Amino acid sequence: MEMEVSMSALQISTPQKPKKNCQRKKMEYLPWFEVFVNLYYFSLYFYIETIAFDEQARLIDEIIDKNEKSVLRTKKTNRERMKKESHINNKKKKDEISNYLCLCAFQKKETLFVDILQKYHQQIIWNRNFIFVFWFFFLGKKKYLLSHLVRAYHHDVKWIRYVLEAEVIRQDEYKEVFEDALSTAIECENLRARNVLLQYLTSGSIKNKQEKDMREYGQTQMQERNKCEVMLEYMKAQTTSMELSITMNSLFKTMTKVIKDGKPISVDMLNLCWLHDPQNTMWSEVWFQKCKDILQSVHLYKNIHDYKWMDEYFIFNPSLLLWPEQQQQKQMESKSNTENENKNERKEWGGLDDIKDICEMQIEKINQELEKQMDLEKTKFAKEYQQLQSFEWNAENKEYIQFWKQDEDEFGLHSYIPKSELYYMAMDSEDVTFHPKHIYDVDVYLNRLLIRAHHMNEFFQLEMKNIFKDCLGCTFEQGDIPTCLKCKNKVSTRFPHGHVSDYLTSACLVDILRCRVVFVDITHLLQGLKYWMEVIQSKHNRNIFQIVRLKNGFANDSNHKHKCKHRRTSNSIKVNLLVTKDNESIVTEVQFVLQFAKDLQQLQLPFLRILQRTSFLDNYLRPNIMQQFSFDFQLQVVSWHPPLIADLMLFFPNQFRSVLFSQSSSSSSSLLNASDERANFVMQMAKNSQLSFGFVKNMLQTGHLIPLDVVQQQLMQTDSTGTYPLMSALVKQSDIQSIKLFVPSDPDHARIVWHAITDDQLSTIAFGVRNTKVPLSSILQLLKENIRDQNRWEYFIRMQETRAGFTPLMDTVCDQSQLFEDDVRMLLPQDFQQNVSFWEVKDTGVTFVPCSVFFFFFFFGHIYDGATLLHILCEKSFPNVLSRLKVLQAFMPQDCWQRLLLTTDQVCCVCPYAHFYVYMHTLVCFLPEKLDGRKYHATIDPKVSRYFILENDHQCLFYFVRLFASYCQLCLSLCSYGQDEHNIEGLNMLHLSLSNSKYNEFDNLLCLRSKMPETIWNELLDEPDRSLVTVCVCFF
Repeated sequence: MEMEVSMSALQISTPQKPKKNCQRKKMEYLPWFEVFVNLYYFSLYFYIETIAFDEQARLIDEIIDKNEKSVLRTKKTNRERMKKESHINNKKKKDEISNYLCLCAFQKKETLFVDILQKYHQQIIWNRNFIFVFWFFFLGKKKYLLSHLVRAYHHDVKWIRYVLEAEVIRQDEYKEVFEDALSTAIECENLRARNVLLQYLTSGSIKNKQEKDMREYGQTQMQERNKCEVMLEYMKAQTTSMELSITMNSLFKTMTKVIKDGKPISVDMLNLCWLHDPQNTMWSEVWFQKCKDILQSVHLYKNIHDYKWMDEYFIFNPSLLLWPEQQQQKQMESKSNTENENKNERKEWGGLDDIKDICEMQIEKINQELEKQMDLEKTKFAKEYQQLQSFEWNAENKEYIQFWKQDEDEFGLHSYIPKSELYYMAMDSEDVTFHPKHIYDVDVYLNRLLIRAHHMNEFFQLEMKNIFKDCLGCTFEQGDIPTCLKCKNKVSTRFPHGHVSDYLTSACLVDILRCRVVFVDITHLLQGLKYWMEVIQSKHNRNIFQIVRLKNGFANDSNHKHKCKHRRTSNSIKVNLLVTKDNESIVTEVQFVLQFAKDLQQLQLPFLRILQRTSFLDNYLRPNIMQQFSFDFQLQVVSWHPPLIADLMLFFPNQFRSVLFSQSSSSSSSLLNASDERANFVMQMAKNSQLSFGFVKNMLQTGHLIPLDVVQQQLMQTDSTGTYPLMSALVKQSDIQSIKLFVPSDPDHARIVWHAITDDQLSTIAFGVRNTKVPLSSILQLLKENIRDQNRWEYFIRMQETRAGFTPLMDTVCDQSQLFEDDVRMLLPQDFQQNVSFWEVKDTGVTFVPCSVFFFFFFFGHIYDGATLLHILCEKSFPNVLSRLKVLQAFMPQDCWQRLLLTTDQVCCVCPYAHFYVYMHTLVCFLPEKLDGRKYHATIDPKVSRYFILENDHQCLFYFVRLFASYCQLCLSLCSYGQDEHNIEGLNMLHLSLSNSKYNEFDNLLCLRSKMPETIWNELLDEPDRSLVTVCVCFF
């Protein structure tokens, strides 16, 4: 019995048009070799699926978070866990974990994806190319894991967002990975993933303050330069050369006097002077000399006025163009003159290098004074100094508590939101700029920590002051609580990238509450430190104070001597102290320092700050950093978002003229769809449906941003497929007025574009009927007004494209949700009532998808091969099926309609060991449930079904309702397992009706029953389905 069922299932029906005697063609059998191969691969498929699910179950059990377990595991479960853990950790191929991550994302298993990433992120090789293995299928190209998540799951960016939000991969370490993921997103036209990656690349790590400052500094520099260039350009246009020279000379004299007097400076005027004449003597004789005079004083921190003037108008002003451009010019000159340059010669005006030399010289003087004072102390108090060097803090739990943060103690400040919940917030958010973990860390938790610090500050300072009030040779200094902004800067500077195990980096701030004890010499420091330790560790204070860590800056001081060029005067001892009061605790800092070291440290601070700023400028001028602030990159970041691109239009008008619209920039990677190198800027605008009419008009017809001649030139350029911007606008733009903006102004050029045909045999009519945002009647009216040649119009509406083989009418039926008689009439030839070939056109395009299985290579054909007009109409799940059928039947000859009801489409599946052609009948295109499981069609009702019933021929009717859905899905079922797709081999109409889980099966059955003869109905009830899946189950 099982063998009989198997044999019947392998029958493949090959329906033909009914002959006069209306007898069906006999079923043909596959060769025995092909039958054996098919059954073998089905058995192998089920076996591998079982193994895959077992492996997935083991992995799910393995990565369950221990913190979420409320019940202890049994011994048996623990043994199983250890066995599975060793199974995972002993894998030879590191990219298997990456495959698991891709598989979890593919199947939308968020919890499993998160657990695997959190537990095995250190084993992932982020910069290794691999092929995503879907069970035993090798799909796609070799890509990095981040690129796979972009390419395969472009409809959902939550997986990429989680990877970036969890900071398991750093941009500075895997720059090529991020660039490849970005290029993949651009190639796939994945706008959402592209925005996520660009936002992360432009901001760097969210916690890195230096990268954030560089981005803000670069944007300010770009705006200031463009503003001054526009001003200088207008001055040259509105004045003569003599008038301009007199004006600028007067401005230079004025600025010279202002700089000498140390008065407030207009940075805009100073930038204007720099752009006009960078070689003017004012920069070397006045500007540099003023800075040099200020820096000559070692006690700069006491000269409040001069230091504030430098702080405001010199190094620290982001709007000042002088330093970055001067350094950039110097770097270019040094590269060109490296061979002939004498290293001992220095120019009179060296810019930042001269400023840096002065600061280093002053710091060296201070360091020499520090070493001199320290040597005197060592000689005078040699015994005490040796004791101070060897001073240590010993405790039983030292190794445990020395790494404590603010959230480690029982009464410390803990988070009330789990880390995983914040990660899920980021995954589910549509806003790419929303980073919940960072917001909770530096905004919520940090402010709570500051509130606790202010609450406990008075108690802490008073207790410390009382300890040292009777000590001789020391001075107690209370430290100020830093502001929230300073704390944020400190977090981002000290912990720019954090650590995966560090949930809250703000909890690492253990010096918010601080105090300092200044001693006159080493002896008093040693005595005061010992006395303080005894008081803290006494029984009375044991429940209030607890030492967390001690850092001895005097230990091995001789080994660190002259190690650093700019040694900071930090010869001190710092102790972190846990203070508890009223069931609230906070980690504080107590510093023990010598008086001379403290004074010298204050002298160094201004010069160290200037050196830090010069280092910042050097890092900013690196090529990879400067590239992020180019106009091309900024245009790429805004992604055609109207408010953001409006900023570029306002602040960078010259870049629109001189950079983007030149012939060399037509292939710039900054354009939105960089996958087509021949797509110019106007083409990118035409392809973008988010742009408003006002924006497009301002860009193309005013001439303020894009020269009008450049606009007309690019309107006549095609992309790699021979498509003009007007053609793209016909299908993408959301109103008729915007479409008209892409029509060339020259009538001859406009006629060429309207009558053009692409490489894929697509006309302007074919593009226009695909637009679903503009009423079809308006599109057709615009096309008719510009294509006045009736012969040309007839040729366009008859022409089939090369890829899918659709005519404009087929495109209309496929894309438009509403069909009206007037619109359809315009897409019909004049002889539509006699032209049978026009109505019976079939789709001739087949899309082949390659897939490897056990070193065999498959090609899978895709759906639309051989589809007719009725196939396409029923393929779409529009609710108004009845009205669409009425419109088509009103124009189509009745004999054509009857023939199309019996016309089958055809999908070809070719493999190296089996060749078979599979027929999908007319019945299949009208299934209540489509193959992909997501496109559902209208419920069959009598009004609709009557359009699919053959008239006056009971034998043909008998043949029609007996057709089986013989779509053999051997390869497709294997490749698409896990998706809501079904094998429909051998299903008759009753099977198909019952398989619909979305609509009422009873209504469908009633409709079918009313249209079928009773003999056929009874016969269909007795027939089993003939799917290969059922056959294999019976066979095994």
